[in-house]
Amino acid sequence: MKKLNNKGFSLVELIIVIAIMVILVAVLAPQFTKYVERSRVSTDIQTASEIATAVEVAIAEGKIAAGESGSIAAVPDAKLTSITALPKTKSNVGAGKDQTYSWAVDSNLAVTVTANSKQLYPTPDTAYASYID
Repeated sequence: MKKLNNKGFSLVELIIVIAIMVILVAVLAPQFTKYVERSRVSTDIQTASEIATAVEVAIAEGKIAAGESGSIAAVPDAKLTSITALPKTKSNVGAGKDQTYSWAVDSNLAVTVTANSKQLYPTPDTAYASYID
């Protein structure tokens, strides 16, 4: 009788490999979601910094005075020409929900940028700062 030369994997071997892959995915998925959230927060803080820079340029050009505030969605392009390339709303902060960036200039001409009532510039709220440690 001639032996058959069967090449390939048995069903048991395939089930074992699939089980190992499921375990790896279960362990790595939470780490991946933390990484994605950290990336979102980092992007928001960077965008807030760009907005603050644009507001500071507008202050230097005399387009904005102390005590003014506004939201990026409502800013006329002529006032903050440096941020016209930035999106008016961003889907990043928190669980990826849409929000609008807001800015304010105090009497000392210090700029503050917030999103969803969370301060992102000059120093992020503690909930966001914990992501970028």
